Amino acid sequence: MSDQRSLSLSDRINLHTRKVHSQNHWISNIKLLVCLLDHQLYARLVRQFYELYKTVEDEVTRHIEAGDEAGLLLKQVAMREIFREEAFREDARFWCGPDWREWKESGPMKKYKEHVKELSEKEPVVLLAYLYTMYLGLFAGGQLVRRKLVKQLGFAPSSCSGGSEGLSIFTFSKPIFELKRSYHQRFDALELSEDVTQRILDEAQLVFAKNLVIIADLEGLRGALWRLLIVRLWWIWMALIAVWFMWKTLS
Repeated sequence: MSDQRSLSLSDRINLHTRKVHSQNHWISNIKLLVCLLDHQLYARLVRQFYELYKTVEDEVTRHIEAGDEAGLLLKQVAMREIFREEAFREDARFWCGPDWREWKESGPMKKYKEHVKELSEKEPVVLLAYLYTMYLGLFAGGQLVRRKLVKQLGFAPSSCSGGSEGLSIFTFSKPIFELKRSYHQRFDALELSEDVTQRILDEAQLVFAKNLVIIADLEGLRGALWRLLIVRLWWIWMALIAVWFMWKTLS
């Protein structure tokens, strides 16, 4: 613990979440890949996470405008130009259609939002965990998702190559490296007690776990996973048959 206290807040969050991130990384990657291959699944994913980003940003804004103690700390790191509620709304409208609001939020997302709101009432400064993980995730992994969407023939819109239609979530007004550097600097300049820091570290771990639950709960994901597995097994079987015929021909 004493060694970790000498690290910056961003380094401590990265270190504290490394294990849970590594444990869930390959699982979430497989499920996310399936979502990127399926229009409806990706639309549901965008619709669900719109609720999370809207809730977090609403709560953060409420405390900043109130000027309370937590709001002063949140204000030090919150960058309004990267808030994503509007971007999620635009992408939800693009992928889900004009009736996107009729797509209901899932049970796990409702509980997730309730947790964020309860946290905002009791320990609002711990919302810093969400500001760190949610936006740095878009700066890093989100850009990989953006490239995959652009490359997915028949899934990503043709306009993606030239504009940001359908990709507003991952499109920022400034270069990503500048935003990441500024964000790290803002977090590392915070002066927090060790107790508060530990709560932020623990909550950051919880964010990773809850996000995975949301992805896993998407309607239709299980069937899509099975279809992907069957296709992969079919190609492996075809390859084995081809090798067997070649061996028989040469023997």
